[in-house]
Parts: sequence; structure tokens; C-alpha cells
Amino acid sequence: MRRFFNYLGQFGTYLVLLLAGLFCAFFSFSTLFVTTFIPIKISEGVLFQVNPWYFFPCLLLFLWGLLRLAPIFERISDKQFFRFLTILYIVMGAYLLFNVEGQIRADAKHVYKAALAFNQGDFESLTTIGAYMYRNPHQLGLLSLERIYAAILPTTYLAFGMNLVWTLTNNYLIWRLGRTWGFSQLARNYLLFFSFAFLPHFFFILFVYGSTVGLTACLLALTFYQTFARKEQLRYGFLTALFLGLACVIRNNYMIFGLTILGILTLSILKEFTWKKVLVGISCIICMVGMNKAVLSYYEGVIGQEISPGTPKIAYVTMGLRDDPDRKTLGGWYDGYNTKILQRNNFNEEQATEMAKRDLRKRIVTFIKDPIYAFRFFFQKIYSTWTEPTFQSIWTGPNRWERNQETFTPLLQSLYEGRTAYRIFHFSMSLLLWTIYSFAGLYLFHLFRKIQPDFPSTQLAGAIFLMGGFLFHLIWETKSQYVYMYILLLTPYAAQGVELTLSYLNKKKKANRT
Repeated sequence: MRRFFNYLGQFGTYLVLLLAGLFCAFFSFSTLFVTTFIPIKISEGVLFQVNPWYFFPCLLLFLWGLLRLAPIFERISDKQFFRFLTILYIVMGAYLLFNVEGQIRADAKHVYKAALAFNQGDFESLTTIGAYMYRNPHQLGLLSLERIYAAILPTTYLAFGMNLVWTLTNNYLIWRLGRTWGFSQLARNYLLFFSFAFLPHFFFILFVYGSTVGLTACLLALTFYQTFARKEQLRYGFLTALFLGLACVIRNNYMIFGLTILGILTLSILKEFTWKKVLVGISCIICMVGMNKAVLSYYEGVIGQEISPGTPKIAYVTMGLRDDPDRKTLGGWYDGYNTKILQRNNFNEEQATEMAKRDLRKRIVTFIKDPIYAFRFFFQKIYSTWTEPTFQSIWTGPNRWERNQETFTPLLQSLYEGRTAYRIFHFSMSLLLWTIYSFAGLYLFHLFRKIQPDFPSTQLAGAIFLMGGFLFHLIWETKSQYVYMYILLLTPYAAQGVELTLSYLNKKKKANRT
């Protein structure tokens, strides 16, 4: 029986590596020719663009420069490199924060305004039928965090500044993963290069929506789980569960990362069963589910009434499979369906749920009757989600046309108004995204061919997380801004892929000399 479980664990490992590698390889190949572009002036607009002729020589130049950094990265201390990049980010962050207005918009604005009101004892956003928090009680965790920010200093600039702190913390924790996983100094420096060069992560400091701090909680959970896996001390397992719970409270989508940890834990149990691992797994599930219920219970006590379930979750699935010809968005992207369904049913949650189910059944029938259309729909949805190199990090920032949000320097105006700086940013991130996909895929296939039985399952976190996100957004409502964290967690594989490439090139040089 033990041998069977070992084989089952090995099969799971191989399957994860193969699927994640194929995923990276597909987008590595396809982004050589076509990329996704987000026009700043179009609300949720999505365009496919053929790469310009100079993409290929620029890509070759970028790869040449990347590999030429190896002698420098072999000599420089990764601690010194991290300090330098951190200081650079702080300077960039200060420049950004001092030169933008503090206004935010859309969902982030509604949650922040509700947080300010709650701190003043005004609960109307949650108690008034049709108000934002009434329709979206899943945002109560984020509201709680922003209530803390607002209690310290009631300005969005504090939230921006804290996002910069969380961004730097994320880069630190990713770098620490490389050290814990035994990366060479060369690979650690490439890891730092990739994580800091991935600028969508930086520009999301102006997006007060919980994604960045939620990622921090996820990375802390992974860090503590690694310690638990090494020492099997329960306190580290319970800290893993605690931070997973916090991540899921702040942003419900991080349930995917919770399932990632549970997947890693399952592979570990298949290799070697211990009751401590089972206890940690149960603790993770309790925290992921229970902490959300505890937040709801707390606010029900605050407002003195039961909280409405809000927008039916099935509506997000229906929206993720819709194709509205009257909008410029692609099928599966946000189209307002979830925000209108309650109003169309006079805020009767049961009727709204039934309507969403009926619409969903119609969409499934449409896909079955027209497989070619179904293939095109899902292909475009997947491609637009995962090949948009800015991940809407600029689109979610100050918007002059929709909200009169101003920036105060020519550089930022060019960037946030979709002019030259934005196009350069898009092009540069296209080069980087192709590089991350390519080298990550290379290393994943290398692991698939030569993985050892004692390979730590914790190092599969990025691959499992990627596949979980891929499957989730295949059916759920999608936006490219929802997936930047999956790319960030590919950077450890990309760094090792570069080291693998350099090792191959050095061996080839030596063979040619002899």
C-alpha cells in the first residue's frame, strides 16, 4: 500500500510539472507573434495585436543582455543586490505617490468609502438594499483592513504607501524562497532581477483592492509551511493556516493558494504519512472557511441584523461564460452582469440565482451546439487573460478621462494617458513576460525529466498555483489584473531556467574547445 501511495504522489508531481510546463510553452510560443493590448480609454477593452517587426531583434538583444549579466551576478552578493533594488523601488514609489492624486475608483473606491463610513458608525453601505457592501459582502475582509488604515490616517495615500511596503515584502519573501530552496547565488540574483523587473507588481501600489497584501499573506503561509515541512513543529503549521485564512478573508480568490498548500500537503502525505500533517491540513481548511464566517458574524453583530448573501456566486460563472456583443470587452471578461442581476430581480437573491442558472444553461447549450464558437471563445478568453503584459496595472491607476484623476509629471501623464510611455511599458513587459514563460517552462520540463524522489513538494507551489488559477479563470469571470500573482510565482522557475541555460552553454563552449 505504501508503494502505491508513493507512485500516486509521483504521478501527481509529474502531472503538475507537465501541465504547468505545457502551459508556459504554449504562451512562450504564441506571444512571439501576438500580444494582448488594453486601451486606456476603453472601459475593460481588450485588443489582440500582432507584434511589430522589431520585437524579435529586441527580444534577442534582451536575452543577450540577460545572459551577459551572469558574470556580474556570480560576483555580487544577492543581499547587496536586494538592498539596491529595494532602495530603487522606494525612490520610484515616492516619485509615484507624490505625483498622483489620491482618488481611486470603481470597486476599490466603494470599499474604501464604506470603510470610512463604518469608522464613523455609518453602516448604510451594508444595510441599505442595493448598496455596494449589501451586494458584495465578500468584500468585508478588505473593508476591515481599510478600516484599520483609515483609523490610522484617513487618506488613500496611506493605503498606497502600505501597498509599497507589501510589494517590497513580497519580493523579499520570493527571494527568501530562493535561499530556502538552495538556489545558487547566480540563480538568486536572477530571481531578484525577475521579481523586481516585473513592474506590474510595482504599479499595483495604486490599486487599493487587497491583491498585494493578500499575496503577502500567501507567501508568509508558504514560508511557514516550508519550516513546518522541514521541522514538523505544529506551531509553524498553525501559522501557515492562520496566514492562509487571512489571505482568503482579504481576497476570496486566494482560496486557490490555500488549495495549493493543501495540494502540496497531500503530496507530502502520500510520500510519508504523519498525524501532524493531517492536523495542519484540517487547520488550514478551518481557517480558510471559518475566518470568513467569523468576519460575517462580527459584522452581523455590529449592524444588528443578518447580512444578505448578496450577488449569487453563480452569476460570476455565468458572466465568465457570457459574450455580450454590445460591449467592447471579450467574452468572459467583466461586463456588468453580476452588478445588474440583483436589480433586475428586485434584489431577491433566490430569483437572481435562478436567473443566473438559466442563463448559464443557455450558454452551455450554445457551446454544445457550436463547438467551433466554443473553442474560439475559450481560446480568446484564456489568451487575453494570460498574455496581457501590463496586467491592467496602468489601466487600474489614475484615469483622466473617466474620473478626472490627474497626474503631475510629463512621464506619468504619458504613461497613464496611454501615450508613448505606456506603449514602451507594454512592449518592455512583453519581452519580460515571454522570458519568464520561456525559462520557467524550460526548467519545469527539466524537472519533469530528471526530478529526484526526494524533491521537496514545496517547490511545486508556483506550478500548482498556476494550474489552479488557470482552471479557475477558465470558467469564472476574468481580467488580466487577476493573474499577475501567478506570473510572479513563476520567477523562481525562470531564474533556475536561466541558470540551466547558462550551464548548457558553458558545457557546449568547453566541448568546442576540446
